[in-house]
Amino acid sequence: DYLEADGEHYLDTGISHQSGDQIDLRLSIKGLPTSVNSGIYGSRDGNGANEVSVLAAHPANASGRQILLDFWNSSSINDRLTAEFDGEYSDIFGKVLHLCLSRDAIYLDAEDGTYGSIRKKTATTITCSKTAYVFGCNENWMNPRAACAEGVRLYEITIARNGGPYCHYLPALDPDSGVACLYDTVNNTYLVNTAAS
Repeated sequence: DYLEADGEHYLDTGISHQSGDQIDLRLSIKGLPTSVNSGIYGSRDGNGANEVSVLAAHPANASGRQILLDFWNSSSINDRLTAEFDGEYSDIFGKVLHLCLSRDAIYLDAEDGTYGSIRKKTATTITCSKTAYVFGCNENWMNPRAACAEGVRLYEITIARNGGPYCHYLPALDPDSGVACLYDTVNNTYLVNTAAS
């Protein structure tokens, strides 16, 4: 099962990430992002300040980075733990990708190889003030960052905090409305979508 982005909605996890968090996402991409930087997951307190995010860039983005993963606590590049995929989207279309973000490891890979290259690695200290979004990015200056392109399919999100289980989201149907959502098997709660403004 999967939850597919429609480019118009996001889900607020209610989680403000910390240094001891590890986020693992399983997803696939079948469509191109429609904006320069589309949010797949995360939050940013500022430009590189307390940032835990996964962004997908339109192929026309001048930076050349198609998917960028960040675990970052300041504007200093030396405090930034990041991985990026700068190949062609067609190389990963339809493949189930595993994305991992934490203070100790960050990468993007698939069954047939590793796609993300680690650019910097430090003992980053993170205390995010904003809650992380799924199919968006919670930001001060653009709230939320444009929802990701249609065709991003999310299969699973696992979040550990200080080595223990914190959240485990799987696609489900909300029992009250019947609308597709995410169900947290750790806390027995449902995460429903919000229209992007």
